[in-house]
Amino acid sequence: MNENIGILIQQLRKENNMTQKELANKLHVSDKAISKWECGNGIPDIENLTALADLFDISINDLLHGNKSEEPERSLHSSFYKQVPKEYTPKILKIAGFALLGLSIFVSVVCLVADYYEAGEFTWSVYAVVGIVYGCLLIVPPLLIQKNWIKLVLINLTWSILPFLYIIEVLTNTSGWMLPLALPLCILVVGSCWIIYYIIAVKKKDVYFSFGIVIMLSGIIRFATYLLTSAYLNMQTYDIIDLIVSIGVIIIGCIVCVISSKKAVGL
Repeated sequence: MNENIGILIQQLRKENNMTQKELANKLHVSDKAISKWECGNGIPDIENLTALADLFDISINDLLHGNKSEEPERSLHSSFYKQVPKEYTPKILKIAGFALLGLSIFVSVVCLVADYYEAGEFTWSVYAVVGIVYGCLLIVPPLLIQKNWIKLVLINLTWSILPFLYIIEVLTNTSGWMLPLALPLCILVVGSCWIIYYIIAVKKKDVYFSFGIVIMLSGIIRFATYLLTSAYLNMQTYDIIDLIVSIGVIIIGCIVCVISSKKAVGL
């Protein structure tokens, strides 16, 4: 069985014009491990099997049996990450970038016109337009650049969120909420985004595990937002139901992750 798996890995590697070193780099293992698998002296663990299935667009079942079916049944992991053919991705991203830009301009104009028509001056629409412009600067350039666009969006978000909130603070002529409220929430939200990106794009965990992490982090953000807001507003009492819901969401996320991990090990 080990020899069949090794032969198939070698075949897939050569079909994709990859050296053992290149394959090892993609899997974050040593080239000696690749050589060991291909010689039949060992087999990849479940994490590497999943990574190989995704990389070579083959089911884990075919990998374990050491034969590639003519019409491979895509693993859940593979289907999650490869919905769109690679040759269409650049066009789709470029279209999405220009579509988002056009939609943003349209919404900004509508906000400005509606605000001026109702109030005779620009009031709330200024903040809306500033937010829309910020969102465009955050997302549109990476979409047009295309390469690693999600990572670029996160990088832009990481360095720009606090300056953006400072601009909002100046425009609204308010103060005192940046450090006690905005800063910890920004760290939590941006950190959660990076965790999700790492799990999905780098570690390439299956869809259920990734979904569990998203649920868990959303519960943590909800819980932290409530506590920080309550402290900032000097609320003397807490909404127990709100706290219970937040904790419940966190627990549900943990349960989904545990079940997903057990299913993966069971493969």
